Amino acid sequence: MFIPEGGGALINYNNGKLSQNSYYANLYGWDWGSERTEVVSETKNTFPVFGMTRNGGSFICIMEGAPSYGGIQADISMRYNSYNWICAKYTVLHSDKYNVSAKTARLVYMFEKELPQDTVVQRYRFIDSDSYVAMAGAYGEYLRAKYPELNDQNASADMPVNVEMIGAIDKKVVKLGLPVDSVQPTTTFAQAAEIIRDLQQNGVKNLNVRYTGWCNGGVNQKVLSSVNVLGELGGKKGMEQLISDAKNLDVNLYFDGIACFAYKSGLFQGFIPFRDAARFTTREQIRIYPYSAITFQPMDYDAIDPFYLVEPHYAQDKAGNLISFLKNANAYGVAFRDIGYILSGDYNPRGTTTREQVKQMNLDTVAEAKAAGEKVMVKEGFDYVMPYADLITDMDLEGTSYSIIDAAVPFYQIAIHGTVNYTGQAINLDSDWQTELLRCAEYGAGLNFSFMAEDAKILQDTFHTNYYGSTYAFWKDDAAKIVGDYQTAMAGLNKQRITGHEIVNSDVKVTAYENGAKVYVNYGTADYTADGVTVPARSYIVTGGETK
Repeated sequence: MFIPEGGGALINYNNGKLSQNSYYANLYGWDWGSERTEVVSETKNTFPVFGMTRNGGSFICIMEGAPSYGGIQADISMRYNSYNWICAKYTVLHSDKYNVSAKTARLVYMFEKELPQDTVVQRYRFIDSDSYVAMAGAYGEYLRAKYPELNDQNASADMPVNVEMIGAIDKKVVKLGLPVDSVQPTTTFAQAAEIIRDLQQNGVKNLNVRYTGWCNGGVNQKVLSSVNVLGELGGKKGMEQLISDAKNLDVNLYFDGIACFAYKSGLFQGFIPFRDAARFTTREQIRIYPYSAITFQPMDYDAIDPFYLVEPHYAQDKAGNLISFLKNANAYGVAFRDIGYILSGDYNPRGTTTREQVKQMNLDTVAEAKAAGEKVMVKEGFDYVMPYADLITDMDLEGTSYSIIDAAVPFYQIAIHGTVNYTGQAINLDSDWQTELLRCAEYGAGLNFSFMAEDAKILQDTFHTNYYGSTYAFWKDDAAKIVGDYQTAMAGLNKQRITGHEIVNSDVKVTAYENGAKVYVNYGTADYTADGVTVPARSYIVTGGETK
């Protein structure tokens, strides 16, 4: 059975893993418009395809109509019946629990008023092959027929490299004996220009930069009623100089922005929660707290500020403000932190906005950016926004390693490689950066990094410790070597389609390209010889093709 976990995964028939949970994941991730009391693990499928293969034949099911209401579930035989089965599951009527009174534990369910006015469509394709590569090829053909622009092979010649620059963070500091919210610069505009020059001097080609936390309070950005460039980073003049420097160096500079959430925003920022926050079916405003890694429940303490999911039309308007500002600033592109990465409805009974409607609004926003002459960068990249993105970063290539899964495969990457630029997750933030690098080689992905000029100790006592490995000085030499070796070895492959993939064993994988090149990836701790090629432990080798 094929499931769209990460880039794709396989569950073998009758694998005997009855002590493990069956598989289920939400398509396009969790809908923040529905309440949840704990988060043990996130489930997210970025493309709506599943299938089965057996005895020389296979099929794929493409959830074409109203896929955002769906999820995919699968299980092996002998748990409940004698069948291995896989199917789509749709949640078309949302509900939440409401506590009627603090004097009683009685809860009632409140539902949406009506079903969404959409049509569920599933398109099946039957293939005379039992290979997941052929199944992925069929999906690629479907995508290129649906989106003719993908036939133009928009991928760049060199493997893309993306660097996220962390501009500024919010942090509580003590002033006059009182805790005060402040903006702490971590990479000024001038420092960002220095890092870009340094990377280019060290041989990094096809460099793309996402500048995060450059306006409205930093990484946890306030709503974009107006766009205020942070003076702590150098102000508008510093931003203009950085844009000019990037153009002169032929570097693609994108400015990050988020529209779906409101952090530390109120009346003075043009955000009125009663009016502008999205709501559950219970009519309650959607306030979100960080989730504890210990209890998995919201940390709704007095000392922790919640943030809001905003009403979709409000979010679309603020995204438009960002696009207009960057167009006037002659910026190269806009990097959306939420569009293509988050999809949430608003179930306010006075004006429900479904996920399908929000999906279309997101596409309208991307189209607006394109019409304004801006290039578009997105994170992870749900399938519906992929054809319009110039670069997709932070792809979760492997996904979650559920125990019921038997193998991870680059199904999605086989379908789209050569038509769009994409990267894996930030190598220097991964708990095992070597494995992430090898996975990028196997999946044909570009490399991704996260850098800041300041030392990581500035992140202490903040909610931004996820950037703990971002200090550029610590990674400067290693990053240059990693990128140089990778772009040299993978030269000429980014525009090629993937035509084959083989799981030699649990450690060694081989990816084949249409020009005859093969990429051997060895995840193991011992050297491996295959096809007369010796692949060193924890390394990759490229053979054949027009370049070696």
